[in-house]
Amino acid sequence: MMGKQIGYSKGSAGATATSLLLIWVLNIASTSNVVHASPMIAEVDPVSEKCFKYIVPPDDDANMVFMAISSQEEYVVEDHFLTVVQTTCEGLAEGKKQEAMSNVVGEDIPEKVRGKIKRNSGASGVFLKIQKPGKPPLRNQMMMLNAPIIIRNVVKTAGGSGQGWNAPLGGFEVCFSYPNDKRDDEDFVKVLFDMDLLNDDDDDEKKKEKHKDVIKKDHVTPVEMNLEDAIDIAEDILDEFKYMEKRERRMRETAQSTNGRVKYFSYLSIAILLSVTYVQVTYLKSYFKKKKLM
Repeated sequence: MMGKQIGYSKGSAGATATSLLLIWVLNIASTSNVVHASPMIAEVDPVSEKCFKYIVPPDDDANMVFMAISSQEEYVVEDHFLTVVQTTCEGLAEGKKQEAMSNVVGEDIPEKVRGKIKRNSGASGVFLKIQKPGKPPLRNQMMMLNAPIIIRNVVKTAGGSGQGWNAPLGGFEVCFSYPNDKRDDEDFVKVLFDMDLLNDDDDDEKKKEKHKDVIKKDHVTPVEMNLEDAIDIAEDILDEFKYMEKRERRMRETAQSTNGRVKYFSYLSIAILLSVTYVQVTYLKSYFKKKKLM
C-alpha cells in the first residue's frame, strides 16, 4: 500500500487556492517494510495557511519529520537540510532512534555549509498543526528555524490521545500557518518535511515465523513454501475485504439517512400544500359570502 498526500492552501482573505494533488515518488526496497518518500518543500507566505492531507492505509502507521528554514538560504544549505530531514526520517523508520536524533543540526554540519547559513536559530513564525479531521490537534506548535520536529507513529499517537486507533479515511491534516505579516528581510518561510509510511510487512514476517514454528520438518518442499505464501496472501485479501465491507456499511447507512431526510421533507411539503389550500378555500368562501355570491 502507498500513502497519498493531497495539498491545498488558504489565503488571508479566506479564498481557497486551486487544490494540488501531490503524490510522492516512492522508493520501495524489496526487503524493507518501509515506504520511503522523497522530502517535500512548502513555501508558506505571511498571513496564509497551507494544508496537506496524508492518507495512511488501514493497519499501517507513519513517521513525520518537519523543519523550517529561512527563504534567504542558498541551495547548498537547503540541500543539506533536506538530507538531514530525509536521513532522520529513514533512521526512525529503521528503528535507529538514537541515530536519527543525532541527525539534528549540530556539529556535523560541513564547514562549507555552516559558513553559508544566514539564519541559524530563532522562531520561524510558522505554526505546525497535525490532526485528525474533526478532532483536537495532535501537535500544534511554532517551528524554530533549522530545528527538526519529529513525530513517530502518528496513528499510535492519535490512539494514545483517545482519538481512536484507526487511521482516518480522509487522511491526517498537516497545516503550516504563518499568521503574522511578512518580515522586512524575507517574504516567506520554507518548510521541509518527510514522511515514511510503515506498512504491515512486519505482520507478514510474524506470520511466517508462526508457520515456521508449526512446521517441524527438516526439509520443506517448494510446494509447501508456496502454500504458506498463498495462505498469507489469502489472509491479506480477507483483511482487505473486511475493510471494504466496513466502508460499504458506512456508505449504506449514509444513503439510508439521506433517504429518510428526503421522505420527511416530502411529508412536510405535502402538509404545507394542504394547509395553504385549506386557507385559500376558506378565504374564497368567506369572500363570496360577503359579496352574496353564494
